[in-house]
Amino acid sequence: MIRWITRSRLIRAVEGLTVLGLVAAVAPWMAARFTSPEFLHLDDFVEFWAASRLNLQGDNPYDLVALVRMERETGRPMAEALPFWNPPWTLAVLMAVAALPYPAARTVWFALQMLALGWSVEHLGRMGAGRSPRRWLAWAIGFTFDPALEALRVGQLSPLLLAGIVGTMRFLQRRPGLAGWLSSLMLLKPHLTLLPVIALMVWALRRRSWRFLLGWIGGIGGMAVIAAVPNPAIWGQFAAFWITRPPWEWATATIGAALRWLFGPEWFALQFAPTLLGLIGLLGYLHRRPDFQPTPSALGALTLASLALAPYGWSHDLALALAAVIPALLSLSRRSPRAQWGLAALYGLLHGVLLFLAGDQIWHFWLGPALWLWLWAFQRWEAIRSVPSPSHLDPEARG
Repeated sequence: MIRWITRSRLIRAVEGLTVLGLVAAVAPWMAARFTSPEFLHLDDFVEFWAASRLNLQGDNPYDLVALVRMERETGRPMAEALPFWNPPWTLAVLMAVAALPYPAARTVWFALQMLALGWSVEHLGRMGAGRSPRRWLAWAIGFTFDPALEALRVGQLSPLLLAGIVGTMRFLQRRPGLAGWLSSLMLLKPHLTLLPVIALMVWALRRRSWRFLLGWIGGIGGMAVIAAVPNPAIWGQFAAFWITRPPWEWATATIGAALRWLFGPEWFALQFAPTLLGLIGLLGYLHRRPDFQPTPSALGALTLASLALAPYGWSHDLALALAAVIPALLSLSRRSPRAQWGLAALYGLLHGVLLFLAGDQIWHFWLGPALWLWLWAFQRWEAIRSVPSPSHLDPEARG
């Protein structure tokens, strides 16, 4: 008998073949569903596919006229193009999928989203529960969290960003080069992850973690080069688009958008005021704490803070909050005091409201800050619990 065919490897092979079989069986149904007019009307992947397709052809992926023409080829019933706002290196992730016809591309993209989300919740479970049976809870939370489900439904990038955050948390200490490479995924939407990215860069420069920095530079630099190979003018096109058409009209689920709604939409600078305050606060904290360590707990908290203070963001972007929510709920599952049930009930209330909240995105502006405050309450409770009671102190010290 061949020695390398172990029981665990055989089980993994069977599991992998089963998953591939299921994907192959449902792929035709998924392709038909993803290309139906009512679905295309709300799908964001149309924008990604169209922009990537244009870039592959050497055309301008930020040209609205070309975008609307390409988006209509999918059957999208829209009179105006859905603009592509992301930085050029995002296209490096999308172009391989966009080379496929749209039905196949959308199906493959959905499978990649599921893979990224599953990988993330599995590693969050390993970090939070180890080999404990409670690891199933990570999967239950991840695949019932409304923003994550919304990101899967509309074909957004959030699961890939989450994988970048979780990979950085998982491998930073043992494999900093890999962590740096994975952290480059956090820049697919840099406005959502500004605070953890800056904290990581400051830490790496202070600690001279050259492997992390080289991994990060290799990741982001490689994506930038790949995007520019078919279209060398892409960086100029990106700059021209943002200069001529900044996203001032978007009322998204952020505090900045709520401030503009309150004081007037002409106050465009208010969109960025919370982000600026968060950046100042972070730099002040890092200055006072030269011993700062980007632990998984710290990166999770910074991710939630960044989401809460982002200048732009939709409710599906809150899928990144799983990097903090899953570890916190796994920790709560090991406790029994009444505070555990109070915090768990508060999380359930927040999530329940999110599940049934409808209307324009601007009315979701409070969700990011609410989750951030929930995490702060949990961390305060954890800190209080970690303080030894007098009965555990040294008798002579008590005397």
